[in-house]
Amino acid sequence: MSETTQEESEPLWQVYRETRSREARNRLVLHYGWLVRAIVHRVMSVSGSYAESDDLTSCGTIGLIKAIEKFDSDKGVQFSTFATYRIRGEILDFVRRSDWVPRGVRKRVLEMESAESELASSLGRRPSDSELCERLGVPDRVLAKTRASMERFNVISFEEMLRDAARDMAGDDSPENALQESELLEVLTKAVEDLPERDRLVITLYYYEDLTLREISEVIGVTESRVSQIHSRAVGRMKAAMGAYIRT
Repeated sequence: MSETTQEESEPLWQVYRETRSREARNRLVLHYGWLVRAIVHRVMSVSGSYAESDDLTSCGTIGLIKAIEKFDSDKGVQFSTFATYRIRGEILDFVRRSDWVPRGVRKRVLEMESAESELASSLGRRPSDSELCERLGVPDRVLAKTRASMERFNVISFEEMLRDAARDMAGDDSPENALQESELLEVLTKAVEDLPERDRLVITLYYYEDLTLREISEVIGVTESRVSQIHSRAVGRMKAAMGAYIRT
C-alpha cells in the first residue's frame, strides 16, 4: 500500500480521538502498516542477515502503536513524520539490544580498523586489500565479510547517534535547546556538503529522497553492493563530524 493522505485517514483519527478504544487504534495500525514495512525494508538493506524481517516488523509495529497513542495533531506535525521517528527508534533499540554484530565479527572489525590505520600511517597512503590481508593473516573472503559487517555497523551506529541527539532535545523548548538544535542541523548540513560529489548524491537520495540502495544503484549506474560501500564511507565521515560536535 502506498502512503495515504490526511483526508483519507481523518475519519479513523476522529473515531480514535472520540473513543480511545483499542479497536479504533488497531484500525489506524492497519492503515499505517505501509509505514512500518517501508522503514523495515530500509533498515534491512543495511543490517543484512543479522536482522530478521519479522522481528523488525514486530518492533516497528510497537513503535507505530506508541506513536498513535502519543500523537497530538494540534502541534502541527504530520503523523507520518512523528511516527517515523518512533518506529525507527523502536527498531534501532531492538537491533542494539540484540547485539546484531556477533562478538567475533565485532573483534575482527576493530582489528581491521586498527591495522588499516597503522598501515596508512606507515605507507603514507590507504593500504590495499592484499596488504591488509597480509597484516591480519586472513584470506580475501574473511576481509570482505568484515568490511560488509563494518558497513552495516557504521550506518546503524550513525543513525543511533542522530536519534539519541534528537531524543535528548525533544520536548525542550528553551532558547538554549533551540540554539543547540540549530547548531546540530548546521553541522549535519556541512557534513553532507563536505562529502565528495558521489557520496553526497547517495546520502541525499537515501535520506532525503527515501530511495532504497537498489533504487540508487539504478539511478547512478553502479551495483547495489557499490552503493552500499559508498553509503557506508559517507556515513563514516558524517559520523566523525557529528561525533566531534556531540562530544563538545
